[in-house]
Amino acid sequence: MFVSSPKGLSANAFHAELKVTVRTAWLLQQKLREALFETQDLTPLDGTVHVDGGHFCGKPRRPRVKQKMTSAMVNHRLRNRKAAIVPPGVGGPMAPWNAAKFKNRRIVIAMRKMSPVKGYGAERTIIAIVPAETKAHVLPVVRKYVDPSATIMTDDGGAYSWLITYFADHKTVCHSDEYSTKDGVNNNGAESYMARLRRSEYGVFHGMRPQYFAFYAMETAWREDVRRLTIEEKLQDIACRVFRAGLSTAWRGYRQGHRLGKEYIG
Repeated sequence: MFVSSPKGLSANAFHAELKVTVRTAWLLQQKLREALFETQDLTPLDGTVHVDGGHFCGKPRRPRVKQKMTSAMVNHRLRNRKAAIVPPGVGGPMAPWNAAKFKNRRIVIAMRKMSPVKGYGAERTIIAIVPAETKAHVLPVVRKYVDPSATIMTDDGGAYSWLITYFADHKTVCHSDEYSTKDGVNNNGAESYMARLRRSEYGVFHGMRPQYFAFYAMETAWREDVRRLTIEEKLQDIACRVFRAGLSTAWRGYRQGHRLGKEYIG
């Protein structure tokens, strides 16, 4: 059931079929996600690599009083974005209790090696969790997980403008004008990852917390990378990863009150 779900599966969706409590089902799933996280291939990506950042967790809620519509709010609606994704300040001043929620926001940086075969899509994904989509946080992550010889494709955000200094080729697309240039420059491989994770957040889990957000992000990366395998092949892959991961670090003793007390960042 876990491997056959395209966007993940909540514990509430199958605990009754397993005839266990929701907490037992949830812990089982989390241990599977931890195994995926601990056994991921972090060999630097080469070839053509698509990079993008997505904002998750800690989304502020709408204010009690409706604000006057602004051009920025209209832009987000035209892009079919949830109201909670609109950056703070766009819809008016934010209440203190709402601003506190925003501190839990995390950015997942998705780096995906694209296949040279046209139409095949991405071959391998590496993710990292950072507190902000800025040069200070993005540049070290990309330099760590992407080979200097790679051709990197990103949007024209300021966090990625410095990549040209460290990599053989850095190409950008201006998303305010187009999704792909005439020459085929785009970061759709990373965008497709964000789309699947976004649908998991809103449609399956309805919320993810910063401490273990990397586990959910890794699960989505795994689902993207094995999307062309059969269910049997996916089951064999995750079973091998479980045995390679060994004893759980994050969840051992969880039901006895033991908490790891750290935030996974990928």
